[in-house]
Amino acid sequence: MEIPHAYVDGSFNSSTGKYGYGVVVIQNGVIIHIESGTAKDQTEKSLRQIAGELKAAIRATEFAVTHNFRELVIFHDYEGICHHATGSWDRKDKSSQLYFEEINRMKDENNLNIIFVKVDSHTNDFFNELADEEAKKGAELSISGSVDKLIKNLKIKVLNDKIKDEISELISFSYIENVKVENTNIDKKLVCDEREKTDRDEVERILSFVEKESLLEYINTLDSNRKTQIIESLWIFIKGKGY
Repeated sequence: MEIPHAYVDGSFNSSTGKYGYGVVVIQNGVIIHIESGTAKDQTEKSLRQIAGELKAAIRATEFAVTHNFRELVIFHDYEGICHHATGSWDRKDKSSQLYFEEINRMKDENNLNIIFVKVDSHTNDFFNELADEEAKKGAELSISGSVDKLIKNLKIKVLNDKIKDEISELISFSYIENVKVENTNIDKKLVCDEREKTDRDEVERILSFVEKESLLEYINTLDSNRKTQIIESLWIFIKGKGY
């Protein structure tokens, strides 16, 4: 299966002081994830869109980790996405320091190889423009309309209706049919990966309990199906440890 490609971007709203981020992940020619949001740490708003750029790269990496990818290509137009991650640039502010630590922690803990690719901004690359408009949306800015112009002559494949709806908000009604939901095995794999990640987190939480009473109290809050799933996960964990 093809290595996933993540396009990341950031934006800044000078009127509100908010900065946003956008992430678009493609695998085998299909958009499998799209995301926008506002970075929460407003103490770094003096960095303008750079804080959003760094947040976008973090979110793309978290997506890769959640779905057990071992390689990820990150396309970015801000050079610091690469240089702050590798440590080749000095990290003089809190955002770049935390970015360096978090990216490298996720890489090391999950045996993840990240390839950074610098691209020029606003060069009519559809996925890069899509990440840009998602970042603008996160910063509560008006979109530029570049996605609408580009999709006119394109056929875009997406993983599910949720992603199609997200893109449809950025384009004219007459172009919505240019976005096609692709029925692939990727969707099933992502669902399985989400389940495995949730189960691992649950096992770690159970093992963190010190007192038996606290553990039993927590287990009693779960429904019967979830209890069964956790027992299965614990059984796999125990057998894997050789007990």
